[in-house]
Amino acid sequence: MNKNLKLLVERARGSVPPGLTTEQWIDYYNQSFAELIVNECAAQCEVAGDVVIADQMRHWFGIGHYREQNS
Repeated sequence: MNKNLKLLVERARGSVPPGLTTEQWIDYYNQSFAELIVNECAAQCEVAGDVVIADQMRHWFGIGHYREQNS
């Protein structure tokens, strides 16, 4: 696992609130980790200058806000 993924793992772990059952912890962690991955991928699209793909990616996965594109 590369350093960027390791950082996302740590961020996801740190986002889980205390006091959850094991099942709740896993669900919360998985949701957080997935959102971090999608947001990081979308951010890389934005850096490359493709805001449309970044928005569509977030929309597809139900994360963040989606800007309708005028064709």
